[in-house]
Amino acid sequence: MYPTIEFLGITVYTFGTLLSIAWLLFFVLLHRFSWKKWFTKPIFSSIVPFTLSLFFFSRIFYIFSEWVEEKYVLMELAYGHIFSFLRLFFIPQDYHFSLFGAIFGFGLVFMILTSKNKKERPAYLDVIAHAFLWSALLGYFAALLWGQIYGIAWSSPVSLIYDHKNSIVTARSALFPLPIVYMILCGGILFALSKVTKHWPLPDGYIGSLALGL
Repeated sequence: MYPTIEFLGITVYTFGTLLSIAWLLFFVLLHRFSWKKWFTKPIFSSIVPFTLSLFFFSRIFYIFSEWVEEKYVLMELAYGHIFSFLRLFFIPQDYHFSLFGAIFGFGLVFMILTSKNKKERPAYLDVIAHAFLWSALLGYFAALLWGQIYGIAWSSPVSLIYDHKNSIVTARSALFPLPIVYMILCGGILFALSKVTKHWPLPDGYIGSLALGL
């Protein structure tokens, strides 16, 4: 658990690396699945606006959600310490990001880029849901290695104990490996979708609407 890579004297934490790869995989699949939906100029042609918005809002949401401990970041800006603010905001010392902020940032760019042709949104939602399930497999694997998601105390042959010095898990007892359940669930949904859509083509927006409902 907590595997790291030493490269030229620099310690690379695989959690952030795997999440970055998962994001790239997500975007590559968005582009690929968009072409399968016959979008000749898909909104996912450029990763830049989505990445910037996702990063910005995930940081902003996290700072406000942990205001007592994180307010100093914005205080640097209020005091006119621009370079200090930029360093603290864009180069956090830990994985201080908000999932809801990331979703908001992604959704905001999505709504803006589809504002001129709202009829395309249902098909795009299918694309997003499908790509997310694939990239989530890698994301949950990273969470499994680094204890970012864990279940209740449960002693079994498959339980895990996160006792590494970098662990955010306060409990040092055997825990249920919840990410494995999520990985199996994502894989099962992908398998079911492949079988269903092979025999019964679904209308645009059906898969995306189910994903939003969940």
